[in-house]
Amino acid sequence: MMLLPDAIVAATGAPRDAVHANWPLVYAALEKLGVAGLRSQIGAVATIAIETGVTVKGKNLTFQPIAELASGAAYEGRVDLGNISPGDGKRYKGRGYIQLTGRRNYRSYGKLIGVDLEAHPEEALDPETAAQLFALYWKWKKVAAACQAADWKRARQLVNGGLNGWTPFYKIVQALGEK
Repeated sequence: MMLLPDAIVAATGAPRDAVHANWPLVYAALEKLGVAGLRSQIGAVATIAIETGVTVKGKNLTFQPIAELASGAAYEGRVDLGNISPGDGKRYKGRGYIQLTGRRNYRSYGKLIGVDLEAHPEEALDPETAAQLFALYWKWKKVAAACQAADWKRARQLVNGGLNGWTPFYKIVQALGEK
């Protein structure tokens, strides 16, 4: 059963229109991959709210695919990300609900969902594409499994390598009924 968008709005403070437009796409992608359990959904909502929780020019962009605010120059020449050509850092900077980053990830994830993200990295901002990318990451990196086990700190670490955003993440988890 899908978490209700209005419950997500109440728990996250995200704009109602953004949640109503984006959450059903994310839920459908999670369900398609068999990782739409209630705790997985709760973790997904908290993650998306934290990872997209930005305000630009006074507009709250929470709960929709975003492009990383930084230029991507920091990723230039990062062979571990597959950024081997000049300009790759900026071209393959983070995008989506969970910030897909690097030429290698754009290529491999794009192939899996049937979208040529390597040639068209901006497609990672399309809500349906971003939802598919999110769900793949959620399953492959075993974030869904950590959420289902209520290992919330592990779920957060699997997303960003540490506990950045932990406090607001966990407040959202609690607001959606988990401890």
